[in-house]
Amino acid sequence: MDDMRAVMDAVGSERAALLGLSEGGPMSVLFATTYPERTLSLILCGTFATGTLDPDDHPAGQRWLDNFERVRATLQHWGEGHTLAIFAPSADSERERVGRGIFERAAASPQMARTLVEMVAENEVRDLLPSIRVPTLVLHREEEFIPVEARAIWLSTSRARAWLCCRGWTTSPSTATPMARPRRSKSSSPAPVRRPCPIASSRL
Repeated sequence: MDDMRAVMDAVGSERAALLGLSEGGPMSVLFATTYPERTLSLILCGTFATGTLDPDDHPAGQRWLDNFERVRATLQHWGEGHTLAIFAPSADSERERVGRGIFERAAASPQMARTLVEMVAENEVRDLLPSIRVPTLVLHREEEFIPVEARAIWLSTSRARAWLCCRGWTTSPSTATPMARPRRSKSSSPAPVRRPCPIASSRL
């Protein structure tokens, strides 16, 4: 969170629209509630509010724990592209796994990847959701890991303007198809746009 503020300070950005993708969602929520004066709006995409591994405490229950273990298992073969089958199964193929493996090796060492995965379980921002005071859009795909939690986030966020569920199953921007076919949406009249705004993207 401090890194986000430092980058905004360095480029002279007083306020930004935050895009929290996957594990970047909790940090974006934390920033928006800690620095509301520096947050124009919040977009939470394919993300979660808690990483707890207690299935009785997690909105997605055992499904969350099962998928967490699937991600953890890929660490034994980090750099071989096996995360593609989890985060973008529709794009999973031998050819695409080569490219995904290159991405994995460039993004993190095996130990760093393990640390990041374990950190997911430590995320907890459910208590902060009612404190969000900026317009918020929650996006998720119907077959993602945690559609139940996406709905829970939307219901708990006091200033949420919309919740959009789209067809498909991928949390990987490089392999995602456009979110152009909403299965379910709820919205209210958006606030008037006075000027273009920067977007700060957050993904650990």
